[in-house]
Amino acid sequence: MPQSYLQKSKILTSQPAGLAILHSQGQWQFPPHLQLLNQKLLQVATGKIKRLIINMPPQHGKSEFTSKYFPVWYLATHPEKKVILSSYETNYAISWGRKARDVFDECVPEYFGTQRNMRVNIQGNWETSKGGYMYCVGVGGGITGRGADIFIIDDPVKNNEQAMSQVYRDKTVDWFQSVASTRLSPNASVIIIMTRWHPDDLAGRLIQQDKLGGDKWEVISLPAIAETNDPLGRKVGQALWEDRYNTGVLEERKKQVGEFWFRSMYQQQPYFKGGRVFSDANYFVNEPVGGILGVSVDFAYSRKSYSDYSVIGVGKWYNQKLYLIDWWRGQVDASQFASILKKYQLKYDSPIYTNIGGTERGIVDFLKKNTT
Repeated sequence: MPQSYLQKSKILTSQPAGLAILHSQGQWQFPPHLQLLNQKLLQVATGKIKRLIINMPPQHGKSEFTSKYFPVWYLATHPEKKVILSSYETNYAISWGRKARDVFDECVPEYFGTQRNMRVNIQGNWETSKGGYMYCVGVGGGITGRGADIFIIDDPVKNNEQAMSQVYRDKTVDWFQSVASTRLSPNASVIIIMTRWHPDDLAGRLIQQDKLGGDKWEVISLPAIAETNDPLGRKVGQALWEDRYNTGVLEERKKQVGEFWFRSMYQQQPYFKGGRVFSDANYFVNEPVGGILGVSVDFAYSRKSYSDYSVIGVGKWYNQKLYLIDWWRGQVDASQFASILKKYQLKYDSPIYTNIGGTERGIVDFLKKNTT
């Protein structure tokens, strides 16, 4: 290691980014967005921030810094503390645990004086000699018997299929509330760092709960291309990591992934598909008199917990606006759905509208026989 870094090692070990610089022998890049992340992680470690959400585009260094270097630095400086790291699947989470363990072995004993308990080495889960540990688990997995002083959730969503599934999103939030949150020590902090995929993803759900009186989250949203009121003070149109993904590269990426995914994943501004057609909803005490009434149906007809929902929506088209006046959704079989649909049709005395593809023709015939 160059002498200049050896001389600065005491200063470098005082912050998370210092470990990355030491481990890479000064080669690790430290652009402004990671400088901000370094600052926020340091505040988490000192207890100034208890709930932190960082939204960043893909491939901008968020996972390497948060899931590899930060846990090592935290356990090197707080060897009695406990870190749990979770990601979209167990093997991926464990891979970060292994990488973190390797960094610990290479740097921590020499520059921090903290040792690892060499008797504990189960896949990506490891301990310090003072009883602290890093434990890795997939989102949805069990954590019985483990506690966390810092709980890191790094990218809880694997792909667009998971992101667009209401069932998966609900399961993720349920797991966070019923499993992850119960593992927190009294003064624990939670870090959620992720690319946005959907308005109702884990970050979106927690931000909404914050607005309704739930836990207060500090939210840092960093778009790939700067817009107004940028957290880093960038000019509008400036790239987040100019040396790696300049504006030209990002514009090409936008063409590749399309407007919908670019706004969500790169700009951290997810919207519902069709959200550029229908604006945000307004709420009314009374429905309008007159208009065209209709019952719209989306078939799923399965009771399996991981299946999509069957949905019934009752709407009224009046004065160039669509008013949703009643709705139902559930995971039921065809016979139950037919009975529920019949009640809505009788209640509103309205035609039923649906898109009938190959799969739906069978259920339509079934419904005709069972709703007469």
